[in-house]
Amino acid sequence: MIQRCAFITMDSMEGFVCDDDLAIPALKELGWDVDKISWRSRGTDWTRYGIVVIRSPWDYPSDAPRFLALLDEIEASGTPLLNPPELVRWNLHKSYLNWLDERDVSVVPTRWLDGPRQADILALFDEYGSDKMVIKPAIGANAEHAHVLNKRTLEQDWPKIQPVFEHRQAMVQPFRTAIQSEGEYSVMFVDGEISHTIRKTPKAGDFRSQEEHGADIALVEPEALLVKRASEAVRALSVRPLYGRADMIRNPDGDFEVMELELIEPSMYLRMDPEAPMRLARAIIRRARPVN
Repeated sequence: MIQRCAFITMDSMEGFVCDDDLAIPALKELGWDVDKISWRSRGTDWTRYGIVVIRSPWDYPSDAPRFLALLDEIEASGTPLLNPPELVRWNLHKSYLNWLDERDVSVVPTRWLDGPRQADILALFDEYGSDKMVIKPAIGANAEHAHVLNKRTLEQDWPKIQPVFEHRQAMVQPFRTAIQSEGEYSVMFVDGEISHTIRKTPKAGDFRSQEEHGADIALVEPEALLVKRASEAVRALSVRPLYGRADMIRNPDGDFEVMELELIEPSMYLRMDPEAPMRLARAIIRRARPVN
């Protein structure tokens, strides 16, 4: 008997690169059909599904309370939701980096500012001994509203940046120059184990590592230190995720740090590894329940 799985997505994927559909034939081969459902939709009978998997609701930061309400709705139905809702709620606010840091996971140093002022940023330049900082929303995705702040030009740039963060919490980190010289590494995990790793290199003059912003993507064999640091982040979790992506950067000392540990709706770059779609499909059905 055919079983059913739901992939949570968004109303329109126009302008985004998404390869979740590669997992659908793999699930079909294993006896599962997939329905793609926008996170904004209402009235879905979740009991029809053996499992619901959050995949690409990439605009959820525009209405995080509504997204959280959807999690509550699915959880109340009794249908397994993955990643587990408690893990998703924890990962929604990027202050989880503090939690990881407290457990000796190597993370990019981060400060949290409510309605940041220019003076606050200037103090952080001095604290980190850096001429460049990155500021972005504490709840956000796809590098939206992320900016590189330059100490020399902060005064003239601040009037454009300040309104963005006037009524939202900001996270501020020292700018890691390796993002432009070497790139960012994304280590994909499936069922708690490393699946594959890619390197994302921003286009010339940019710092954003998403394909939507012109970054170059390449499959790589991760070095041992990268594997160690990314695995430490996942092993620190109290709940094993179905999927996850550790975005890593090399620091000035040559070690690797977690920039973000994506556990809600990360792109898993399934097209970069021919075995990845089936690997994810098998992991999904291991967590599912049968539906008559």
